Amino acid sequence: DVYLDCEHKDGRVYLWGATLTTPDEPDGTYHPFANWDDDLDEAGEEALARELADWLTDTVATAGKAGRSVTVYHYGPTEPTHLRRILPDDDRVAELDDLFVDLLAVVRDHYDGVGSKSLKTVGAAFGAVWRTEGATGADTLHWVDDARNGDTDAQDRLVAYNEDDTQALRALRNGLRDT
Repeated sequence: DVYLDCEHKDGRVYLWGATLTTPDEPDGTYHPFANWDDDLDEAGEEALARELADWLTDTVATAGKAGRSVTVYHYGPTEPTHLRRILPDDDRVAELDDLFVDLLAVVRDHYDGVGSKSLKTVGAAFGAVWRTEGATGADTLHWVDDARNGDTDAQDRLVAYNEDDTQALRALRNGLRDT
């Protein structure tokens, strides 16, 4: 299973993060794909998305050789929408699109509640924690400027935040499966 999350600002994705779990590694291994360029342009965003698509394609091929399949979990339409927007003519994107499962759609279709259906709220209900306690996606927008100016602490904080989002997806998916 792959748990995919992206971070974006000013209409451009600057960070894709994916946690890959296998039967041998149920907690998963996190793989970040980041571009900290201050003037991230269309070509830079495309190159970053191609890195992710290459990795996903290789992951699917490796799983297939082992007799396994891959499912790519995300929360809401953001990740597949950005991937299709950035790589509209890449045949791999259409193939990968068939692997995507939107956990927000599952939550909306099957669970009612009084509270928010944000990943932070729902993921926490299934035991997810974030190292950047209390931070939201909006908070990360302030960190991006520092990261783009070479602040490695801000870069590390953004990568950790993204990794925690992918781990929240994993916790949510495992919790939904167990209910």
